[in-house]
Amino acid sequence: IIVWLHQAVLNFNAPGAIETECRDRYFWVSMDVGFAGHVPRFEAVVENGVHIISEAHASMCGYTLNNLNGQASLRASYFSCYTENKNDSNFIFKLNVVLTDHTGRENKHSLTENCTLPVDWSSKEILCEENYIEVGLCKAGNVNPVRYADVVLSDKHNTSWPAALAFAQRSAISEWQIMFLNQDFQSLDAMSISDARRMGYMLDSTPNRVVFRSAYNQTHSIDGIAVEVIHATVFFRRKWAVVMLDTSAACTIAPSSFDGVILHWRTPKVMTPLMQDFSRFVSRSIELGAHAQLLDEATRKTMGYVLGEDGQVVHVSMPFGAPGGYRMSLVENNVYKESYKAFLCYEHIYSHVFTDDTEIQTRHRHRVIFFSPLTETLPHEEVFTVYLGSFASDVELIAIKLNENYLSVTDAIQQHYFITKIPHTNGTHGFIIKVPFEDKSVNKVYLGEGLLQYSVEINYTLNIIKQNDTFFHHVSVVAHVNDAFPPDVSAFCTAQSIIFRINHPKQAGLWEVCVGHQALTSDLSRQEGYILKNDSQSMTLEVPLFTSGYIHEDITLRNFVGSFEILIRDSKTLEIHKRITKHCYFQSEELTVCSTDGMMTVVATTTKTWPAVPPSSTTLLDRSCRPKATDETRVLFSFGVDTCGTRLMFGEGYIVYENEVISDGGVIIDQESAITRESKFRYLSIYETDKYVKIELG
Repeated sequence: IIVWLHQAVLNFNAPGAIETECRDRYFWVSMDVGFAGHVPRFEAVVENGVHIISEAHASMCGYTLNNLNGQASLRASYFSCYTENKNDSNFIFKLNVVLTDHTGRENKHSLTENCTLPVDWSSKEILCEENYIEVGLCKAGNVNPVRYADVVLSDKHNTSWPAALAFAQRSAISEWQIMFLNQDFQSLDAMSISDARRMGYMLDSTPNRVVFRSAYNQTHSIDGIAVEVIHATVFFRRKWAVVMLDTSAACTIAPSSFDGVILHWRTPKVMTPLMQDFSRFVSRSIELGAHAQLLDEATRKTMGYVLGEDGQVVHVSMPFGAPGGYRMSLVENNVYKESYKAFLCYEHIYSHVFTDDTEIQTRHRHRVIFFSPLTETLPHEEVFTVYLGSFASDVELIAIKLNENYLSVTDAIQQHYFITKIPHTNGTHGFIIKVPFEDKSVNKVYLGEGLLQYSVEINYTLNIIKQNDTFFHHVSVVAHVNDAFPPDVSAFCTAQSIIFRINHPKQAGLWEVCVGHQALTSDLSRQEGYILKNDSQSMTLEVPLFTSGYIHEDITLRNFVGSFEILIRDSKTLEIHKRITKHCYFQSEELTVCSTDGMMTVVATTTKTWPAVPPSSTTLLDRSCRPKATDETRVLFSFGVDTCGTRLMFGEGYIVYENEVISDGGVIIDQESAITRESKFRYLSIYETDKYVKIELG
């Protein structure tokens, strides 16, 4: 058997060993490597040697490498780097397929294929391949690019082309150059063709066409939610004229989605900058293909493919396991698993029509990859969708266990869990269950940096009906949400309070707002005298001055700094993830504050007697404790609670510290040089505490 396998690998001429095919826009070569297990190396052969087609350079040169289910393949654009081009209608491919056997020895097979273009080129062709974007334009003579430029210049919706024209006129030389509109949509960046190639772009001039190629996520590309756009213009000077060719492209980059039964893909019907004046846009055809061939409507329906439009959006869908795809199996921990992958081709042909009914036609193609993982989570829907299968017709699902919550299928459905049986065309079936992220059985863990992890353990109880033999299957599924940051908080000062505004986070229930170690609730607000308001967008907390939780600092005779802190913590682990402290300046005529280090600070006014008491005459109970600062009407004392004659009294669960600011009166000389006597003055300062420091004026 070992010898036979070895011979099968080396026999390149055996049926099915290597397949080649000229398709309408590319050359395809495929090789079955299931026996060998080694992925072949592809080499392009030219007169001066060979060039290895590696992943690193494939996107720049117009090649796509794949290895799926033991089938290694190469797709080569008709305009790929090392292809012989004869008048843009015949293309000669010379390749080596190199395979390493189990001994490490390389075996090489050379092939040459001559491909004839089966469908004429459109004026402009855009190909959105798996790993690159390719744009091809007719040169002047077939379709006049200057006329197209005139249309774009006259388009009232287009703001970038006039700036590009002015830039090209200023900087154009005889050498070809390429100009990009940068990500700010304002600035232009031009470079030579050699500089562009060093950055990973490719620009080539063939007998009748100009070809521009770029990998995805290049420096000058712009990523939208679902579309990648490249604003690129090729220009050069020809005698006294500047020739400009619009090589802009746009490709849908959103992956397919899977709802457990159907795979879906969506794309805009037309995308800027490919067409900006929709009054001149005419859609000619929208088609779908499989196995490199476009399908008619009857064939699509037979295969289960759906192609439809909804306004300016095109929808493509196909059922799991439909013809044209690959079902992939694997076994993990003695458990059989299966997924499905399909490669389809989407083509849209549309035109820009002139007033004289002539037109410029664009052929826009997407290589669409449909892929269904075994477990598909939809973060935007916040639902786990878990597929289990496939099973023979005599296997039934009788119960599930979500973490520690055991439910029969009937009970689970009654509790609004989505559980359904999925039949397959081969007579087998599978099961799908959907579990919302916010279900009580789902565990949530905040991992930091905005990353939230959801996980659930699912235990299936299944039964073989004929034997009444029960067996079990366990699945652990995990999903991550990347935008689970703690809520944003803003704060501002008023004359008598601090106000915090807390935006409601996207992940409800994950975060708690706290004052100290207590969660902020309506009951806590009423108890402490806070003002709490809530609406659909945010929560507002107003903290009046002198309510519990303030810290008083930098106290002077005129003002002080009041600070208040709120915390954002994980509602489950109670780990603090954000502290927000607001500092505000407040004014107060009288103030009594006791800090946590046992220091009392008192600001008192002495104008309440008649005549007024000179502030400099005041002391505390201990007459040696005099003011730290005074002015015409007020005094400031700062002292420890165990100094300056402070009295200590104990109550039931609390302690009272008491001192007095006093002036016993005395003989002074006023401004008229008359001898008078001061009024007596007493200001009682009390500090009462049970759980925390609390100051009362008396």
